Amino acid sequence: MESLWNTLAGEQFEESPYRPVQVGGVTMCALYVDRNNEERKYTTDLYFDTGLSFVAKPRFLSYRHRFVLVPKDNISGANRWDMRASDVADWIRWSEHMSHTIVTSTFKSGASVPSLLHAQSFGARREGQYLSSLVQAQTSVVVPWDIMPLFQEVQIAKLHGYPLNGLKLSAMKTCQGLEQISDKAFELALNYDHLKAFNLVIVPENTDHYTVYFVPRKKSATTIYGLHRWQIGSYEMNGQLQAPSQQEADDLTEAAVLNMYRTTCLDEEEFDEFQRLIHTF
Repeated sequence: MESLWNTLAGEQFEESPYRPVQVGGVTMCALYVDRNNEERKYTTDLYFDTGLSFVAKPRFLSYRHRFVLVPKDNISGANRWDMRASDVADWIRWSEHMSHTIVTSTFKSGASVPSLLHAQSFGARREGQYLSSLVQAQTSVVVPWDIMPLFQEVQIAKLHGYPLNGLKLSAMKTCQGLEQISDKAFELALNYDHLKAFNLVIVPENTDHYTVYFVPRKKSATTIYGLHRWQIGSYEMNGQLQAPSQQEADDLTEAAVLNMYRTTCLDEEEFDEFQRLIHTF
């Protein structure tokens, strides 16, 4: 897949340069993503069969080996917007096989085309470093292994030292672990806001465990930050701050990043309410 991507992208492709932005104890990346004439310049009409429940569409914008992962029933014209547990499982399979980070947005969480379920995929590392600030977050275990009925191979932890509130789900790398973490992520999404106001980020960061980050979003559907329409989605939850202009990418400060997350993500009181879902099944 990556070889095909390289051939289609050609030698003129250049990754967007990143500028590190320190936000508390976490290093994030500010970059300008040129979305002008995006469909004409940066996409192709080719879709590749992955052998999973989705096809992969190469995209040549900002990130090397970037793919849009589209469920096959959307290609056939069904226009499915809702996530299924099987979608999460296949995203995890792709992430592990390709060593790619997977990000997905939904209605009310920053998706450009929320009426068509899709995820985006790109190489998990650049110059040896993870393209995910989430891996830098500290965590505290909320539900340890072997506690949840029917989810004994899943652990749930809360993020700390990260500028937004979210959960880290881990699962044993077994068939049961894959099924259980997919079902648990789906269950949280369904119970929180009927598969709408949340982002998922899947990072192949551990040789022993699957990892899925679950970020609930404000149910008020706040996904735009600033007058210039910052579109805050799953990339931004992952720590890749995609500015709408080069000047804004150059000028981005820690204070602005914190305000961005306050605008779009749950505060402590709201997150405490959300966490009640962990004990509701």
